[in-house]
Amino acid sequence: MRFGTGRFNVSLLLLWSTLIVGCASAPDYPHKAEQHFLAADSQAPLSQYASKLQHLHQGKSGVQLLGDPLDAMVARLLLISQAESSIDLQYYIYRGDDTGALIALALMDAADRGVRVRILLDDLATTSKDEGLIALARHPNIQVRSFNPNPSRHFNNLGMLFNFPRLNYRMHNKSLTADNQFSIVGGRNIGNEYFAADETLEFGDLDLWLTGPVVTQVSASFDDYWNAPHVQPISALSDIHVSEEQLAAFTRDIEKARSDMASHPYLSRLINSRMLATLTESHLANDAPGEFYQWYWGIAELWSDPPLKQARPVESHWVVAELWQAMQAVESEFLIISPYFVPTVSGAELLAELSKRGVKVIVVTNSLAATDVLAVHAGYQNYRQQLLEAGVTLYEIKPDLQEPDKSLTGSSKSSLHAKTVVFDRQKLFVGSFNFDPRSALLNTEMGVMVQQPLFAGRYRVCRPLKMVFAALCRCFIQNNVIEV
Repeated sequence: MRFGTGRFNVSLLLLWSTLIVGCASAPDYPHKAEQHFLAADSQAPLSQYASKLQHLHQGKSGVQLLGDPLDAMVARLLLISQAESSIDLQYYIYRGDDTGALIALALMDAADRGVRVRILLDDLATTSKDEGLIALARHPNIQVRSFNPNPSRHFNNLGMLFNFPRLNYRMHNKSLTADNQFSIVGGRNIGNEYFAADETLEFGDLDLWLTGPVVTQVSASFDDYWNAPHVQPISALSDIHVSEEQLAAFTRDIEKARSDMASHPYLSRLINSRMLATLTESHLANDAPGEFYQWYWGIAELWSDPPLKQARPVESHWVVAELWQAMQAVESEFLIISPYFVPTVSGAELLAELSKRGVKVIVVTNSLAATDVLAVHAGYQNYRQQLLEAGVTLYEIKPDLQEPDKSLTGSSKSSLHAKTVVFDRQKLFVGSFNFDPRSALLNTEMGVMVQQPLFAGRYRVCRPLKMVFAALCRCFIQNNVIEV
């Protein structure tokens, strides 16, 4: 049998031609109406709490750092459970695991009580979940949209292959906003590994819990993405039809998940978390004493890439440009915490220049043993010696299974995932931005810059490792091991 000629070859060519054409050109999607964030009722619980907090801090934003993964989940569930008008979620990854189910159940409860729920997800990690998302969007108060979708839903890998120049641009943003009164912005996606619910992997991560004027900036940024032309409702992307029988089965699955979650050990850990205990005792108040859960007040500004960042020259309002400008103004100390650190030639030169003019430059990133992306670590190694010779201090996180606190999570591997920058102990940036070319030029990113010396000063070098990652790791400087 010969495969190089004849009808088989022609048929194969026709098949490939059809797939290529189908994947390379995006379909014409139906027109979608613009939507915008909703103002909350002033008598709603979140509005009243926000008003109480902001009473003595007009014009400033309140911030708290969510370092503990259980606290980060409690804060999200709290906002969802108390919302009365709207909930907006924007995530790169949303897993259908225990934490994903827990948040989904809370969102459905909110929708059932009349809250408008908008869910915006990057399409790369959700293409195979169309049926579940379409069923979820059947709820009259829940809308689901996808960022930069792959038009080939049945041939996802082929679609990526032939549409790669376009589909290589992803939405890496991460935010949750309730009633336009409180937001959570940071490095965490939705998945067990981000909230101490995974026995095999735990990501050390950071979020900011926000209130005040910066929340409206987060809401406005969400609207920009929600209404962008390359963001589409999940129902317009797929030809999957969810029948009444399938919808009934979906409802039964939801109820079973609700029942299972009621006795889930993870829920018990959340109930016994430090944050929930603090909330129950009503200690989470304005300027409350104590090291944890104190609101810090200052100027907070959202830095967010435009949704149409694709293949455009860097503009002054992009996250990378804002960070670059702030870096150049550093005078005494500069700390970067980034899990995927590939500074590029220009970035390495700037860090070296800062060090040579007397700025203490510290970089905390993953070691080879801790990283979950080997290719990125290989890129980082190309700059390590240059940075060390310029006087930059490098810390590398490594998992340590002998840590006493490790038993608190049970995870067999820990990895840094937080993205944080501290400028002169005066300003703190927390967001989704990694110091690598993908975050700078390809993915859309977001983060919040906080100008509050007391707040920023708390999280200087090694302090965040003790406070946030104590149960996760030790760190070492090249050639000299330093336990932290």
